[in-house]
Amino acid sequence: MATVRKPASGKWNTQIRRKRHPTISKFFIAQKDAYIWIRNIESDMDKGIFINPSGAENTTLAEALIRYRNEVTPSKKGISRELEQITMWIKHRLSKRSLSSLKSADFAKYRDVRLKEVAPGTAKLELALISHLFTIAKKEWAFLLIILHPISRVS
Repeated sequence: MATVRKPASGKWNTQIRRKRHPTISKFFIAQKDAYIWIRNIESDMDKGIFINPSGAENTTLAEALIRYRNEVTPSKKGISRELEQITMWIKHRLSKRSLSSLKSADFAKYRDVRLKEVAPGTAKLELALISHLFTIAKKEWAFLLIILHPISRVS
């Protein structure tokens, strides 16, 4: 069952509750968009193809990096260097944001700042780590909300 209401904030708050599915909600500026979203989600639920997008919305880059460090890094050749990079990334301000909120512009800005501090090859390797993390998140961790990861558009 879906509900749509307009609280004092002025945005339309939608919520879908169904048996055997998690409760999901989202805010919209236009009421029409809210009803379109509800129809799409409920249709997917009826067909049995609904995938909860909250994985990428609720997981920060730091949490994903920790999971990557525990599951992927041990099988790699340059484990010590990668552990250093992961530690550096976890301390960075971008690591506090959710995976779904990260954009190419964020990483382009990171690259530009980082190129003033380190060699181009080092910056490239640091971005390659995040690129691989997004690939693993999509393919193996089923964070299907990530259709095209943000690093793929950063030169």
